[in-house]
Amino acid sequence: MTAPDGVAEISELYSKFELPYTKHDICPSDKEHKAKTNDLEGRLRCIQVDEQKLRPSFVVSYETNGKRVYFEDPPSDPRPDDWDENPEDEKYFKKLYNFYLARLKKFEKEEPTFIIRRKCNAIISDEGVVLPLETILIRLCLDPMVTRHCYDGFQGCTPKRLAEMPEEEREFYSGRIPCSGHYEANDHLEFPFDGWDLAFYVQKWYEQVPNGKAPWFEGEASTKYNAKETKKFGSVTIMPVKV
Repeated sequence: MTAPDGVAEISELYSKFELPYTKHDICPSDKEHKAKTNDLEGRLRCIQVDEQKLRPSFVVSYETNGKRVYFEDPPSDPRPDDWDENPEDEKYFKKLYNFYLARLKKFEKEEPTFIIRRKCNAIISDEGVVLPLETILIRLCLDPMVTRHCYDGFQGCTPKRLAEMPEEEREFYSGRIPCSGHYEANDHLEFPFDGWDLAFYVQKWYEQVPNGKAPWFEGEASTKYNAKETKKFGSVTIMPVKV
């Protein structure tokens, strides 16, 4: 018994769909990176370790997103272009310049003995790893899920964020104190597909793990499943879809 033409066309169309895996041939962070391995969840990651040597007297560091970042801050000439136009300024900048020359001499003589090792952890491929439905939709979305505000100037917080703040915090940020940056969820998202495509993506997500056990959200424990290991269980038939 052959399937009706409509069902056959749907099956053929469905067979062309695949989940939005991350797939690169080389490290997306640096094409020169060669070291790689599979992590515990089956994702192929870059594990290249780059070493940088800095002069210890000129090392500066700061913390961002829970990580300590180090860089070398060499001395720079402090004199502006018009430093010698005013006699008072000239005297002041000569002192600064002499200090700069001393620092520069030390910089040139000092050995770079402060060693920084940076390990790349970029995902090269997660093909075959079970993707949560949340991850699938985020990757297919044409818009960012969140927008960062207030981090690139002294504009203060957005009116929306000010209104949501506790009164004490609102008074602090409504003055001239710049906000250090915050994220706000976008209230409008755009996807490049219709209802049929969405149904197919949901079906592909459902089939990753037997009995519909694929995770809904990022961070759920069932992401430990590897899709390649579940294929022996087979897949469910295409469910009827109403659009």
